[in-house]
Amino acid sequence: MRNDPAAKSRARTVESSVGFHASTDWIMAALFLIAAVAAAVYLPAPLVFDTNSPDFGPFGFLPLILCAGALRYAVPALRGMIRSRRFGSATMELDSWTTAPGGTLKGVIRVPGSLAPLGDYEFLLQCVEQREEYDTVRNTTRLKDHVRGEQTLRVSREGVHAEDGVPFSFVIPTGALTTSSGDLMNSQSVRWLLEVKAPLKGMNFYGIYGVEIRA
Repeated sequence: MRNDPAAKSRARTVESSVGFHASTDWIMAALFLIAAVAAAVYLPAPLVFDTNSPDFGPFGFLPLILCAGALRYAVPALRGMIRSRRFGSATMELDSWTTAPGGTLKGVIRVPGSLAPLGDYEFLLQCVEQREEYDTVRNTTRLKDHVRGEQTLRVSREGVHAEDGVPFSFVIPTGALTTSSGDLMNSQSVRWLLEVKAPLKGMNFYGIYGVEIRA
């Protein structure tokens, strides 16, 4: 590994959330699969589509629908697990613990071992506000994400070594929303996310990190 003098002065190291997202997807896939098995065992239903028949019941498709839901989560979970094993030790190193609106978010993405990207590194910084909204169809409330601002950055692969760190820098708008304290799963909250990706042979590099934007 090449010597990086700035690394000693960096204030914060953040691990990628790819593995965490994969774990939550596996949990959702398992819950859908359990529900599908339970529906098949405890709610046997004939496939009768005649609404005039006393045996009307197209709900025999329910286990298949639930299995499709399990597959919907299992595919990204598997992809995330493989990506986490390959790049899970990739970290984000920041020059400051937090960044205030109007300040500069600056640091590097460091990947143990070398990468040979086929193109540039692409960064996406997003401010995401989570709000509780009323769903008129389901007659209930749910949490929904809204992107309140985003910035992109391309870093040339030329002369950049991932083991030394891929540098990035974003100027945070003066009036930007700040990261919420406490539990994110409340009626209204704000989080900032930094995504980075690069094309590789086989599976592309991808990482996602939470950053603190506070006054």
